[in-house]
Amino acid sequence: MSADTLYMEALFENDSLKIGLHKNESVWTYEEKQVSINHIENQCVQIIDMINRAQRQASCIQNDLIHQVKNEGRMLGDALFTPTVKTQLNEASEKNLVLRIDDHLVQIPWELICIRDHFLCYRFNMGREVKTRQTTSHRHERQLQSPRRMWIISDPYDQLSQTIEEGQKICNCMDLLNKKGIIVDAVHQSQIMPHEINERIRNFDMVHFAGHMNYNSDNPDECGWQLSDGIYQASDISRLDGSGTMPAFIFSNACQSARTTSWDTKIAHHLSSGLVGAFMIAGVKHYIGPICEIVDSPGSKFAIYFYESLVQGISIGESVRIARTRLLENNSCDIGWATYILYGNPSFCYFEKKQKFIQNNTAGIGKQETLSINRDIRARWSTPSDKSIRINKVTLILIILFSLFGLYYYASLEQGPPKEIIATVEKRADLKQERNEKLFNQYMALVGKDLSDPRISSKLSIFTVLDPSKTHLINDQVIPSVIQKKLITANLDINILERESFDHVLTEKIQILKQGGPKTKLFMSRLALIIVVHHYQQRHLLVFRQNKVLVFMRLIDMHNGNILDVMDETYPENLTSTELCRTRFNGLVERLKKIKKLYPMCGIVRQTLSGKIVMNIGEEHGVTIGQIFSGTPNGSVFKVISVQSNACGLTLLQGELLQSDTFRLCE
Repeated sequence: MSADTLYMEALFENDSLKIGLHKNESVWTYEEKQVSINHIENQCVQIIDMINRAQRQASCIQNDLIHQVKNEGRMLGDALFTPTVKTQLNEASEKNLVLRIDDHLVQIPWELICIRDHFLCYRFNMGREVKTRQTTSHRHERQLQSPRRMWIISDPYDQLSQTIEEGQKICNCMDLLNKKGIIVDAVHQSQIMPHEINERIRNFDMVHFAGHMNYNSDNPDECGWQLSDGIYQASDISRLDGSGTMPAFIFSNACQSARTTSWDTKIAHHLSSGLVGAFMIAGVKHYIGPICEIVDSPGSKFAIYFYESLVQGISIGESVRIARTRLLENNSCDIGWATYILYGNPSFCYFEKKQKFIQNNTAGIGKQETLSINRDIRARWSTPSDKSIRINKVTLILIILFSLFGLYYYASLEQGPPKEIIATVEKRADLKQERNEKLFNQYMALVGKDLSDPRISSKLSIFTVLDPSKTHLINDQVIPSVIQKKLITANLDINILERESFDHVLTEKIQILKQGGPKTKLFMSRLALIIVVHHYQQRHLLVFRQNKVLVFMRLIDMHNGNILDVMDETYPENLTSTELCRTRFNGLVERLKKIKKLYPMCGIVRQTLSGKIVMNIGEEHGVTIGQIFSGTPNGSVFKVISVQSNACGLTLLQGELLQSDTFRLCE
């Protein structure tokens, strides 16, 4: 641990709190203070409820709220800290504060305790370490891989929201880091099923979840991530304990996902004490999440600010504090910055310093290459002897032969897969399409006809239906994420939703509906991209063999079943996801650019009595400020100047307003 670290240790026993501060000395002093744990828990609930109520309000009440929370934080500090501890914290010069507490005290928002005029979480790089009475199986600490493997799960649950954009921006952040070498292999996935998380989570070093949280203080086993088809519960995580190495780092960016009750072993029928407890006891090294409700946009910004610092080699604790500061500076109407909690060592760094990394790749290497080139130049212009001339003739002939051989070999590499393989993947695509269309039609018949205005259309979205190779399942699962990154890089404004098990999702929904369950609709994209992956071995010159991958893609309009396009991509099996994104799927991008024009975003415009121009599509449909719409008979052009959930305000850029009360515009 860094020498610039202060330790606070707190132990609750028999209505007495033993608490003290030290700098990792072998011997240190603690004090005892009589406390009422029930009174303190009531104070904690008041603070969290106060913040939650404020987060649900649209008005800006930041100053009043911070004043109230600081008052509550001071009273909480009075209840927990002795005067000596307060003085030590006030005079401390250390940057890191490690909070070592027992499992009776995890429900307390220590980070919101206010000393003088500052929250502890704003002044220090804070992290929690917990002493628990719960039995954990023997496990090995995860050895971080190079490159780091990161899984980004952004699940909008029932509609498109800020979570998809958050996942895409985090992917972009990791891609920027990879410009000097592959440091992070990030996979972005959305709309998956609970069992898929248990199957895949141990394959990754870092996991980020952006979505909704189900918090249940009465039954902590049921706390968990709300997915498009079920809840990934704390009890699911508890069952993983001891059966494999968990990720080192979890960022759960969902409301109240770090809120917990006491990790009480007396409740025998509970497998866990909530989401954060389940993850930490299962072996996660670091966990970040909010203890209160958060607003989508500020919550996403906090995550982006955090990763922008983390990838530069800044410690995880300082990255959290920097994100707090930046969010407060850029959004003075939101207190979400204060609600994030870090479990684990705050001084740990997941990446090397970015500047050092660049220097290590440039310093020294260029010098060696220059010396090597200089030696080649001197040798090339030395005076040759007769013997060297004869040798040079033989060398020249060999060079020509090897060049011809190389040209022939590399030409053979460009050969496509055999016809029988093409036929196999086409048949698999047919079966996948037939099954999904059949299930889709059954599902739509059960939920009822869509009664929305057919003149309205949202931002084009595509869900991917992956049919991976059974022998290369883990490697194939990154392909939808690679395609998503490719579209983002190409600035192609299309939402890609990954649904590897779409047929399983529909099957379960159909069963629920047949049993009389609620008619809640899944978010259905207009287009589906069926992806069939096949691995094969290609022979070159009857001697050389190369392992290759064939990705067969079929784009379908789910509303009418029409096949819009068919394409394929072939590449060597050893390509990384970053190399795939850079060098492959260019044809898919070009075709989607043309297809996107067939599915514009459209809405109905009406003029209000006050003269404002309002269109009945908004943020939920994908509308953003600055977007341009047109389509009137007189060629008028409009620009979006404000956006709400289901509406947007327009201003006239070109032409004249129609006399009609309502008219249709498209992007």
